[in-house]
This record gives sequence, C-alpha cells and structure tokens, in this order.
Amino acid sequence: MNIPTKRDKMYANILVKIFTSQEAKMEKVMNVLRENGYKIVKETTKSIEIEDARTGEVAYVLPYKEMTLALNPKTVEADQELIDQSEGLTHNTSFLQFPKRQNTGKSLIQYGYAFKFHSTEEAVSFLNRVSAKVFTSRLSGTYM
Repeated sequence: MNIPTKRDKMYANILVKIFTSQEAKMEKVMNVLRENGYKIVKETTKSIEIEDARTGEVAYVLPYKEMTLALNPKTVEADQELIDQSEGLTHNTSFLQFPKRQNTGKSLIQYGYAFKFHSTEEAVSFLNRVSAKVFTSRLSGTYM
C-alpha cells in the first residue's frame, strides 16, 4: 500500500479546487442561458446541449477555459458571416443533434463550428443574434 505524500495531497487539493471552480462556472453559465430563453437539454462531461426555446436551434456549450459554443454546421454554412467568425470545426461524440463527417479516425463523428467568447454574456448576445437571423430567414423562406 502506498501512503500519500505531502506532494500527492497538495496535487489532490489543487485538482479538487480546479474541478469545483469549473463546476461552479458551468452552473453560472447554465443559469445565464436559462434566464435568456435557452433550455438545458442534456449535460455530459464533454458538453452541455442547449436549445433555443424560440427557434428550436440546438447548440453545445463546451467546458473549456474559454467560453466556447459549437453551432450546427447547417446553420453556420448558410451564413458567410458566421463562417468568417468561426474558430473552425470542432468534433465531439456528444454533439448528438449535429451531422457526422469523417475526421481523423476510421468512423464518422459529429461536428460543429466553434465560437469562442470572453464571457457568458458575450456568448448569449451572439446566440441571440444567431437566433434572430434563423427566425428571420425562416419567415422569409430562405432558411436551410
């Protein structure tokens, strides 16, 4: 049996603090999203699936250091401005509502376009602008 050293205990305490602060941060993010009309559909260790109550559009919040959202490729590819703003493609098996494509592995994997933000409020503002575009394009009959 190995007895934990002071160093082991120190690292364990650091990890607990990191995970606790990350959980608190994600809880704050979910609260802000709920307050702004987004439904939390599914939460995993890899992502949080959200749905806009107004349009039914699904997006994923990724638990990275920076506030990161993944949007549906169909939504992004219909709008050159969104393509230009994107950080590029992101692949994740937790993006259950998104299409699949071949990436580096042997099998297909779900993917979306990543968008990074400095704050939750900035991300929500972006989501609201995207929702307005989707809603307007649906009314005019130009939506995907």
